[in-house]
Amino acid sequence: MKHVLVFIALGLAVCFLAIKKSDLDILMIPVTSYTEAQTGNRFVDANPDQLPTTPKQLAEPGVLTVVYFHDENCSGCHQLDQNIADFLRVRPDVAIRKVHISPGNNGYSKAIRDYRWKIYMAPCILIFGKDGKLIAADEKTNAAGQDLLEEWIFKELQQAANKKT
Repeated sequence: MKHVLVFIALGLAVCFLAIKKSDLDILMIPVTSYTEAQTGNRFVDANPDQLPTTPKQLAEPGVLTVVYFHDENCSGCHQLDQNIADFLRVRPDVAIRKVHISPGNNGYSKAIRDYRWKIYMAPCILIFGKDGKLIAADEKTNAAGQDLLEEWIFKELQQAANKKT
C-alpha cells in the first residue's frame, strides 16, 4: 500500500512539473489591453522628492515591466539599449523603465550609494509580472534578470522573424 501511495505522489509531482510554466513561458504571452502610457521605453528622471522607495514602485500595473538600471559609461548598457529598441518593435505591450544611475547627485544614484537599493552592477535588470510580482532580478554577481531578458528578447525576435517568412 505504501508503494502505491509513493507511486501516486511521484506521478502527481511529475505531472505538476510538466505543466508548470517557466518564467520565459509567462513572459512570451502578450498583454492585449494596455495604454500607451503604460508601455514603451521610458527614461525615468529622478525627482528626489518623489523618489520611489523601492524599484517595484516603478513597475506599471497590468503589464510586464522591465526596470533597467543604466549607466552612460557602460558599453553593455548601450548594446542592451539597441536590443530593447528592437524588442519593443515586436512587443509594444511591455514597459521598459530605464533608470539613470551614472555617478552624480540624482535621487536614484543617492539611493544606491546609501544602500537602500541593492544595485551592484550596470546594467541591472528587474523583471516584474503584470501583478507587480518580481519574476527575475540581477543580484550581486548573479545576472538572472539580464539572462532572462536576453533570452526573452531573442525568442521574441526569432518568433517575429518566423512569422514574416
